[in-house]
Formats: sequence, C-alpha cells, structure tokens
Amino acid sequence: MVTPEEEVEYLIASGMSDLQARRAVSLGLAAARCVFDGSIEMGSVRSKSQERDERIAAIETEKARASRDVRRRAVDWLSGHDTGRSSKAMCRFFLTGRVMANDYPYDVGDFGRCVRLLQCVPEWRSRIGELAALGPVWGAIAANWEWLETLYEEEMATARDRRLWAELNRLREVR
Repeated sequence: MVTPEEEVEYLIASGMSDLQARRAVSLGLAAARCVFDGSIEMGSVRSKSQERDERIAAIETEKARASRDVRRRAVDWLSGHDTGRSSKAMCRFFLTGRVMANDYPYDVGDFGRCVRLLQCVPEWRSRIGELAALGPVWGAIAANWEWLETLYEEEMATARDRRLWAELNRLREVR
C-alpha cells in the first residue's frame, strides 16, 4: 500500500509542485496525475466526500430494495391461503400505517396465522408494539406477544391449545 508521503513524492516527480501534490493527497485525490503540460487530469478522480456520498447512496438504494422486498413478500403472503381477518389487519397496518380493521386473533388458529405472517416478513417483528394503534385488545396482545408466541409454540408441539386460547380470551376482555 502506498503511503501519503510516497504519493506526494510521486506527484512531485511527475512535475507537480510540492503544494499541489500535498493538496491533492490531502483531498483524497490519489489518482491525480500530472499531465505533460503541467495541468492535473482529474476526470476520473473522486474526492473522499464523493466516495462517502456514493456509499450513502448505495446504502439508501439497498434500504429501498429491502423495503420493496418486504412489500413484495407481504403482498405475496396476502394473496395466499394462510390468512385470516386478524393477520390481514396486521399486515395491512404494517404496509399502510392505517387502521383498516380492528380484527384481532380470537383463537389459536388466528394467532398462528399472525405468527406465520411474521415468519414471512420478520422485519415486522420489531414493530409489534405499533399494533396498539389498532385498539385496546391489539395493544394487550402486542404487550404480551412474546408470551403468547411461547404458548403457541409449546401448544403446537404438544397438540394442546387450551392455555393460549384462555390467554387470548383474557386479553379480549380489556375492550
């Protein structure tokens, strides 16, 4: 790897003044070179700020691509057969930010469809708390989501659904 001092020495040897060479290197113009007439050819030279701007643009492009990917997966999920009123309300809320229905999970099957939606679009898991905007029952469900999901997983493993159903009934009473 070439050090900044070696870069300055090269640019001076190529005919650039000491001041021009040091300025070029300090600005990140590593590719600056002296043309025979003494001017600096800078057509393909990028400064550090240009490189930073390009990195930021690439990150923003990646975020936009990821957002499109989330939307595509959610729309694909919506058009599938493993949906119910509560999972559709949840999906539409996360997609649009609007309350379109106050349908919450009534039983283990409803809650399972909501869990599978989050398996399809895991980026939404961190947004569970936002479901409180759908109403008090959704708020109670969102506040207890991890516990409910633990019950769901245990009951799917044992084929018994009484504890989750009872907990969902208890949470529905908050309305």
